[in-house]
Amino acid sequence: MTKLFVHLLTDRLSQTYKALALIAALAACAFSPAAVQAQDDSFDELPLNGLAAYVQLRKEYYIGGLYLESLSQDSSSTFNFSGRKRMEMRITIDKWSPRRFAQQWNQLILINNDQESLDEFADQILAFIDMPKDDLIAGDRITIDLDPERGTTVYLNGSKAFSERNNAFFDILLNTWIGQRPPSSDFKNDILTLPTDAEGTELLTRYENQSTDQAREKKVAAWFKSSKSSSKAAASKPATQSASVAPPSSDTAVTAKRSSKAAPVAVAIAAPVAIAQPKVAAPATNIELAKPTLDSSASPAPAPKAAEPKAEPKPEPKPQPKPAKAEEKVAAAKPAPAKAEPSAEDAEQAKLMKEYRSTVLKLTYLNTQYPKRAMDFKQEGLVVVKITVRRDGKLVDLTETTKSKHKLLNNAARKAVKKTAPYPEVPKGLKGDVIEVSMPFNFKL
Repeated sequence: MTKLFVHLLTDRLSQTYKALALIAALAACAFSPAAVQAQDDSFDELPLNGLAAYVQLRKEYYIGGLYLESLSQDSSSTFNFSGRKRMEMRITIDKWSPRRFAQQWNQLILINNDQESLDEFADQILAFIDMPKDDLIAGDRITIDLDPERGTTVYLNGSKAFSERNNAFFDILLNTWIGQRPPSSDFKNDILTLPTDAEGTELLTRYENQSTDQAREKKVAAWFKSSKSSSKAAASKPATQSASVAPPSSDTAVTAKRSSKAAPVAVAIAAPVAIAQPKVAAPATNIELAKPTLDSSASPAPAPKAAEPKAEPKPEPKPQPKPAKAEEKVAAAKPAPAKAEPSAEDAEQAKLMKEYRSTVLKLTYLNTQYPKRAMDFKQEGLVVVKITVRRDGKLVDLTETTKSKHKLLNNAARKAVKKTAPYPEVPKGLKGDVIEVSMPFNFKL
């Protein structure tokens, strides 16, 4: 009996050890480096600040949620807040193609951000609009998390797409929601306010119910695994650009984790940035005044005159007290206007140019179509067009500063401009007889 009991006990212990070993092996797999690509739960505690539906042409594409450590109903304070933030989009449309995704995000990013920011984060913007490798479908979830200490990390269905350590990149994307040109005034108001009425409650319910399954999550995760090697190679190429798409420290989580963040078509941002043409300002399509441009090109002529005073022997004569005082007064008078008048005037000019530029871009991109023949032949390419507009909005010049190797795409860009012209009148306060605007068209399937 004793031997039988010992034998049975030994078998039980052996089975127990095997079970524990299996559990340990599974746990090891679960926390292996390959699984670190998913989000953690560090952002789940953030409260929902507001909720809004993104709708275009009567089609709802996604419901967006903004999460802040400190709730805010003011866009300025939201930008200035230094805590953690999250933008989350839960896709509601049945099919959102990469082409349409890129087109819509390109437009919003272009018209809501200044040229300097677009230049600085060209690679990151391109990485964002290129993120979907196939159609997005209802239930997919794009999450953009900002940790002030670690930067911005973008996820799609819980899988990390890329990250950027500079916190300013988050503001570029947030600008598309609460900047000067949001999807709509209602969208901006809703994203800064918690829903309280019956309609808002219904929106919140649909937002929480959006989910995806494991098969879909695995498929999306494969997009980034397959593109890792190529993205690393691409990131290592531009040695002149300090901000590249670097692998992030996965430090963000999905608020909608249990319910389940880029390939321009008609417009592009990042690609134009690579164009070394200061006047074209490809990514953000700057508006340049013709007069200042002409003045700057003509400035070399008066330059030699400025050298003449140095050669004049006027300062050599001893009766210098009077000229010296006069020079001092002139020198003292110069800095004053540079700090006072030009600062206010320049700010007003910049504001007017940005508003007019946004209008020109928006109208032109609405008339941009991807040629069917180009799509059939799988033609892709970048076209940058610079237009010159009179004060009454009449188009007086159209130049292709960057051409694609495909004539169909070049013609499509020109056609979009001609179809849009004449443009709205130039604002009265904006100086210059003519206005120059450069627009990038990055056709990509």
